[in-house]
Amino acid sequence: MTTTRARRPTKARAPWNPIREPRDKILLGGVMSAGICELVGVDSPRNYEERVGPGLSGAILVFRGIRPSHFSVIFRWTSETDWQDWDAFQKVVTKPPIGKFPRPLDIVHPILEQVGIHTVVVENVIAPTQTDDGVWQAEFKLIESRRLKRQFSKPEGGQQTPVDPYDVIIESKYSEIDSLQSELAGP
Repeated sequence: MTTTRARRPTKARAPWNPIREPRDKILLGGVMSAGICELVGVDSPRNYEERVGPGLSGAILVFRGIRPSHFSVIFRWTSETDWQDWDAFQKVVTKPPIGKFPRPLDIVHPILEQVGIHTVVVENVIAPTQTDDGVWQAEFKLIESRRLKRQFSKPEGGQQTPVDPYDVIIESKYSEIDSLQSELAGP
């Protein structure tokens, strides 16, 4: 005989508020970032194809899916501890051996969660530079990694009535036919 445990109700988590809970670190590949980080250019780009005809104004939009986001994470540090943490953190993004395909890395930050970014690949690592006395900065350029999914569809138009003048005439003729048929059927 098996016993079942009663499940505790899950408590909904309040949305992230950057004023009350500032987050200046990311978790990349399971390792916490060093110093203070800033996310730059995080987006969720959509891909549309515009189909137009000769001599026509307007277009039919065909949704072709969501493109991967390209964004940067800028790291700043000012202390010796930040430098030591940086040495450990930068090992997460070492170059893959020649002939090996780099594996995507899990990434965690509330802003990335809001746009649905959970895994990334490293596009470029920009070496540390000194920006001020005792202040150093480095940058990772990242690309969102997502499995392919079929995303082909045509958006529905804003109007439900036909806009072609011939379609309007045809629709009116159908309604005339319907009313005449109901009159002929009579009581």
